[in-house]
Amino acid sequence: MTVFPAALLNGHAIGDCTKWLGPDRHIVIYYVKPDRSEVHFVTSQPEPGFTAESWSAMGDVKELRAAFADCHPQVRHVPAACPAVHKWALVDRDPLPRWCDRNVTLLGDACHPMTPYMAQGAAMAIEDAASAIRRRPCHTTRPFPHSALRSIRARGHRFCAGK
Repeated sequence: MTVFPAALLNGHAIGDCTKWLGPDRHIVIYYVKPDRSEVHFVTSQPEPGFTAESWSAMGDVKELRAAFADCHPQVRHVPAACPAVHKWALVDRDPLPRWCDRNVTLLGDACHPMTPYMAQGAAMAIEDAASAIRRRPCHTTRPFPHSALRSIRARGHRFCAGK
């Protein structure tokens, strides 16, 4: 993953948001500023021995380019233009035993993490919030999150532990 100045593309055109999918890998490329002066891309490809849990680990640009060497010219051009990349491992996590503590409630991938594809974590946060709102008892006088999440727990979900 990286963000870099679009000027490094040397005039090579990219779409507003381009997704390229292939066996065991993908890349998503898009501009991050309205003036199209910066490009962001994120990739996924296998690297079985990499397990570092870090958001700031540096990747090897040459390895990244090699991983996409047989792809479409645009896919090759964008990594070729970037000066540096970061990488992080995708790891499995057990569900949290509870999602709230007093007046703090976690939603989305903060409490049930998902792989970072197509905004699934954000989608889960929206779904969690909608579920909490739908299950909130209308007659309650308790503050919203606690009453709604307690209602969800009563229906068999492990949403909230405590009082």
